[in-house]
Amino acid sequence: MPGSFLLAQILMFSLALAVAGAVVWGIDRAAQRAGIGLAERRPLRTWVGLALALWLSILTELARMGALLKAEGLPVLALVFMPVLLMGFALMRSRAFRLILRFAAPEWLVWVHSFRALLALLFYLLWTGGLLPAHLSVQGLNQDFIVGLTAPMAGTLFFGRRYHLWQARLWHVFGLLLAAATLLLIVWSTPSARAAFPETTTLFTEFPFVWVPGFLLPLAIVLHAFALWQLRMFK
Repeated sequence: MPGSFLLAQILMFSLALAVAGAVVWGIDRAAQRAGIGLAERRPLRTWVGLALALWLSILTELARMGALLKAEGLPVLALVFMPVLLMGFALMRSRAFRLILRFAAPEWLVWVHSFRALLALLFYLLWTGGLLPAHLSVQGLNQDFIVGLTAPMAGTLFFGRRYHLWQARLWHVFGLLLAAATLLLIVWSTPSARAAFPETTTLFTEFPFVWVPGFLLPLAIVLHAFALWQLRMFK
């Protein structure tokens, strides 16, 4: 269905840019709460925005070149999400970033995962258009939408009048596992000698859908990890 595909492309492009903007805003807001002045925050916003734009551009170029298609051995998508995870790990080793993260609103680190409800809608549109195997849709094995739907309510309940820390930790662990499971579903649904499903798709090696395994899902994992680290500071 051409209409479903076009709508999915628009949704994918808009969602990725909106999430990137939300990350820049969240880091800037945390830096402001940490007492960092506007003059120092401006280059921070610029560098974070440029880093995100550069990575999205690299993914786009890899997709355009067809470099993510590989029929032998492991799918290349098994590696494409690693840079975001490694960057998250590197940031956690930075004292300056840990200071900023300390002042990030804990509810924001929950609310930001609302984008995963729209990601589920994207998968549904692709499935109804016959472009996605059933096991990757919400009707199949992909249950990541649960995190997106519960994020707005969870952030309010966990960090309202009083903090419900163990519930917040449980939610983040659950969300991290669901994001990782969805990422693995995509990787093992890509045509290769080691594909785990009879129905495969090359959709996530193409622009703009490559941004799902290359940016959105590993970012979700990193944000959950940041939140779990931050919650260690709460009593």
